Amino acid sequence: MNPADLERLIDEELKRLPAPRAPRTLLPGVLAATVHRRPPSQARPWLSWPLAWQTGSVVAVGVVVTGIYMLAQQALSWWTGGGSGLPGELTDLLSALSQASALVRVSWRLLLEPVAFSVIVAAVTLSLGCAALWSVLDRVALGGASES
Repeated sequence: MNPADLERLIDEELKRLPAPRAPRTLLPGVLAATVHRRPPSQARPWLSWPLAWQTGSVVAVGVVVTGIYMLAQQALSWWTGGGSGLPGELTDLLSALSQASALVRVSWRLLLEPVAFSVIVAAVTLSLGCAALWSVLDRVALGGASES
């Protein structure tokens, strides 16, 4: 018996077998599992949380609100005091940062701003050209986008 005959014989025998059936208890078991499944805790309303979680969330919100209030009070007292509470090193750092930002701004205006628009136009043009070339290669050379 050659392999082709053997394959045909096995295929015929397999086709004669009855189709497998699911157990009768499978569907009721799946339906019961989906009905009794609890939603995740984050999907439940706050009032249905356990009491410990509700208490913890109220305490956490209270701590955050108190912290924001205290931070706002400190910032307001610093702001109205004229910022005199800054140490000398921090004042020197802020002055150096101000000078550095001025240097960057002048460098941008003198050196980069005149050519920035041209560079952006060239980059966009090259990107569109590459996209068009890829589209042509995809359709012609790689055999894509066939309508038939």
